[in-house]
Amino acid sequence: MPFPAHPEDLDLARRCAAGDREALTELVERHGPLIRAAAYRILGRGTGEAEDVAAEALLRLLGPGGALASYRGEASLRTYLFVLTRRLALDALRKSRRAKREADPGLLDWVPARPDETDEENQDRIRQRAWLPSALGRLGPRDRQVLAMRFQEGLPYQEMARRLGAPIGTVASWTVRARERLRRLWEEENRGKGA
Repeated sequence: MPFPAHPEDLDLARRCAAGDREALTELVERHGPLIRAAAYRILGRGTGEAEDVAAEALLRLLGPGGALASYRGEASLRTYLFVLTRRLALDALRKSRRAKREADPGLLDWVPARPDETDEENQDRIRQRAWLPSALGRLGPRDRQVLAMRFQEGLPYQEMARRLGAPIGTVASWTVRARERLRRLWEEENRGKGA
């Protein structure tokens, strides 16, 4: 059960929804770090996307048609702002991944490089990318199909289930098991290599 809003938060939300600039300044000072942290957590620092999402979250709060106009205090204002920002950040992440897939629709995109990797981790990732096509060939047809649908096409489980004519839970299990088989193949391949 969510914690209800503090009366001060309800008042602040109402004042912001009415366009009170002082209230908006107070909201940004009090909750801005949370909004930025929620966006950074999903999108990472330094990409510019997180800052854009944080700004968009604040813009969506404003005015009579803004998100705060519908805020009723069933949950704390902090929770409300976190959920709003998280939703926007996940939407931005999906759009970014979709754009990347459209630009480079390779199955290997699901083994991404990370900016915080060490050189050794980066070399492992390069080896994984080179190894992946032959490993996929060693998996069964259903494993290859669910991995391609989930990671190449980026389909949600619901759409995969519709296409495969199977329950969502079953499709999710198939996907988890296929990833586990792929991981085991990688471990077998690298046993004794220090990877």
